Amino acid sequence: MKRIIAFAFLLLTTTLLYCQNDSFLLTGKLFDRFSYKPIENLKIINLSRKLFSYSNNTGLFQILCFKKDTLIFNGIGYFTKSFVVNDSIKAKSGSLIILFDPEIYELKETTINGLGTYNDFKKNFLAIKPVEQKPIILGLKPVKPGPPQIYNEKYVKSIGFAVQSPISFFYYNLNEKEKSKRKIFNLKFEAPITYEIEKKYNREKVGIWTGLTEFELNEFIVFCNFDRNFLINATEYQIIIETQEKLKEFKLKKEADKLENK
Repeated sequence: MKRIIAFAFLLLTTTLLYCQNDSFLLTGKLFDRFSYKPIENLKIINLSRKLFSYSNNTGLFQILCFKKDTLIFNGIGYFTKSFVVNDSIKAKSGSLIILFDPEIYELKETTINGLGTYNDFKKNFLAIKPVEQKPIILGLKPVKPGPPQIYNEKYVKSIGFAVQSPISFFYYNLNEKEKSKRKIFNLKFEAPITYEIEKKYNREKVGIWTGLTEFELNEFIVFCNFDRNFLINATEYQIIIETQEKLKEFKLKKEADKLENK
């Protein structure tokens, strides 16, 4: 029993010494790239250790790190940054400066008019044309705005379109000019959406978040198979958290596959 206690104490001491040698307190400052003003209350997350801290009013931050930990810098008004801690970053601790690009939100133009007198208000109110509302049919989902159906490749090739309008079905599927129109339209329609997704979620970023490389990284991205609507609407931070959850599932699957193949 004494030997077991002595061994456990030795193991604990060795582990603590290892942690003390391998860990370090990363210190740095965060600034706006254009104004060069310090950024306050930006959240710094050590994703690998489930630790976090915030920058102060001078942009100064400190967070406990180990080599190969993934750090995420996330805050309102700035694009999210992430990187893996390496020797270069460790060497810069204390003098590390990170610049952030402000995230610009486009606001629609607003016109402010004076109310005027009561009679002016009454006259303007009576002149307002009622908004035509389409009837809501219970059991049917409202149609979301999007590209015209005739440019939708799935719709044009669908059985429903063939039954509803057989002549149009053959025309739009066989006519080279119409097929080219669809391709050009979809490229124009999809390009801005794809660009917005690529800014938040791409192969390089996933590699940083997960530490995976080459074939295993490709395999993981295919495994994630995130819904396109999720990638459009989610913030980069939400995508990172979801990626970490998928990584746990991916590793469990890999372990299960290894055991099955033995």
